[in-house]
Amino acid sequence: MTTLLLELPTELLLGIAERLPFEAIKSLSIHVSIPKLLHLKSEDCFVESALCGFLRDHSQQLKVLSLKNCFAGSPFSDLPYTWDAFFHDLLISRPVLEKLIVTNDNIALIAEDPDDQGPSIPGNAEDSEDVKAVQKQLLDDPNRRLWVYAKLDPVSGVIVHDFAEIVTNNKTGKDQAKHDELMALVRQNREHSSNEA
Repeated sequence: MTTLLLELPTELLLGIAERLPFEAIKSLSIHVSIPKLLHLKSEDCFVESALCGFLRDHSQQLKVLSLKNCFAGSPFSDLPYTWDAFFHDLLISRPVLEKLIVTNDNIALIAEDPDDQGPSIPGNAEDSEDVKAVQKQLLDDPNRRLWVYAKLDPVSGVIVHDFAEIVTNNKTGKDQAKHDELMALVRQNREHSSNEA
């Protein structure tokens, strides 16, 4: 009799194809336990309740979370899942994260922005007062970031930026405040871990 031993992964990459049928994307879920998972990298994905549930399930072991070109929004319903809600849901689980990396290569505040040059903060007389308010917040605070929102076209399955949600949610500052709160916990975890070593 042969015994097969499988090594459980310590790293996992989650990503999504640029175009998938809406029903295929809607049916995706993350119901798996990976007891040795230490590092999760997610690229080009919605931050939503299924991902957050997976992160909560692994919150007491996951040390590094990297979100690249991810976005909040309303992929499957009229109720958007915000960055604020995502960070709040993570905080509730008191994760042992020691590193949180959130990066976006293509961010735009309005549809006319060139969205291939990183965060874009154009100044234009035709911009709405809300857009100008967000632009001012970003220029006044170098630590503030533009949080991306997107939506899924139910016909084509293409993910597109939701500029109205980007402006509305960034203007309130709730996303940034909850991110900063989570980062404080991450720094505390890192300091505690280095003191134990």
